[in-house]
Amino acid sequence: MGTVSDRYQTLEGVVLRRRALPSGDLVVGVLTPGGPVEVLARSAQRPGGRSGRIGLFYRVRFQVYRRPERELATLTQVALEEALASQKPLRYAAQGFLGELAWRTVSPEIAGKGYPVLVSALRGVKEAEEPRVPLVWGGFRLLLHAGHAPTGAGPYLHLEGHLAPEPAPGAVFLGEEGAAALKAVLTQPGQRAIRHLAEAPLDRLVEGLLRYAEAQLEGLLSVRALRRLLA
Repeated sequence: MGTVSDRYQTLEGVVLRRRALPSGDLVVGVLTPGGPVEVLARSAQRPGGRSGRIGLFYRVRFQVYRRPERELATLTQVALEEALASQKPLRYAAQGFLGELAWRTVSPEIAGKGYPVLVSALRGVKEAEEPRVPLVWGGFRLLLHAGHAPTGAGPYLHLEGHLAPEPAPGAVFLGEEGAAALKAVLTQPGQRAIRHLAEAPLDRLVEGLLRYAEAQLEGLLSVRALRRLLA
């Protein structure tokens, strides 16, 4: 049996989910470099609580205490490392899509690759002149690491999981430039891929990303809000 000190763990992560409980507690979902975790922040919503330090898209360093008989670890300390959330509605909605996508796809097995992609993409959406570039890059990179990347070649993105030279029901036309940029995202290092995206048809690529993600992962709730702001 471990000692009491063994039950404490210090982690880093990005807050992606917050669920309020009638007690005034919060259940907080955090994506860490080791995968997603949920922790209980006791009395976080009460005056003087920690709610303000665990906002959505905050990158935090935190300590939890685990009791063997309890399903959720308890948050004991939290420190803000970086506030990644944008105050602009379109950018915030794009971050919401990336956060939901990451929560659904980044398992412990791929977290070592997926976590830095999410952090970079959230930061890029907040700071880049053109937020659709890091949105497309981050979205397709998360899908790639989760095993959902499209294969094949051609200007049409088929929602079943491949690029093809011919259209099909539901397929998204990316064009030759869009397909080349997507291939760069899936195969080249970040900065090289970003350079391809800078000259690509971003409207088609964003539409391709949203429709492809919806086809691969049913029930994405963030797509509707993002579509409304992109219109």
